[in-house]
Amino acid sequence: MDKRNIVVLGGTGGIGRAIAHRFSQEGCAVYLLGRNLDRLAQAAQAISQQTGQPVQVQVCDLGRLGSIKATFAALPRIDVLINAAGSIPRKSLLETSPEDWQGSWSAKVFGAIESSRVACECMKDAGGGVIIQIIGISGVKLNAKTILTTTANAALMAFTQSLGAQSVDWNVRVVGINPGMTETPRTEDLRTGTGSDAYKAALANLPFKRMAKAEEIAACAWFLASPQASYISGSVIDVDAGTRWRV
Repeated sequence: MDKRNIVVLGGTGGIGRAIAHRFSQEGCAVYLLGRNLDRLAQAAQAISQQTGQPVQVQVCDLGRLGSIKATFAALPRIDVLINAAGSIPRKSLLETSPEDWQGSWSAKVFGAIESSRVACECMKDAGGGVIIQIIGISGVKLNAKTILTTTANAALMAFTQSLGAQSVDWNVRVVGINPGMTETPRTEDLRTGTGSDAYKAALANLPFKRMAKAEEIAACAWFLASPQASYISGSVIDVDAGTRWRV
């Protein structure tokens, strides 16, 4: 594992950054990809200072499908691809516009699909690899109040499961992780108690009375990328302490 090249889309913050940190800490060569060079550089510097390993950055716009192929072509062998990019606003259907759907799906869904397609081409030619999609528990715990997120995550789950059944023919494993509510900058208002009453109530009903830690999601990603998970493909792992089954 410590000789592998790891490409992380969405690694400048939150879960993606925690995953990048874990793989760097284990000695892997980590490449952070995203649209904002300054944010990429800041994240890479911080991770490198903490782990003592160099972290490379490359600008890539997931909203421009041609950008993904060009960027991947400029990288060395891709052993593991982490798709953790794309944040989607929490809105119900009548609160959304066509632009909301196009914008949200452009990076979160279409970006993940295209990056997976290009990565599969590269990995097939190179002899194999692993693709890990960071999705979200709302893909199975459906909620009309967050229909943008629920629909996108459900689509990515179906994509991951179906692709993972075929990709093994190329020696490529495709898996997913559904994090439950996780401590990230996006959930800071919940952690500090400054969020809305609805979110405070949601927090009170969480297992263990807390959110997941980003490092716990990263630990799952590390396992799924490792040889210990060599017979896992087409599966999406819930890391939510049973939240999806709670009323």
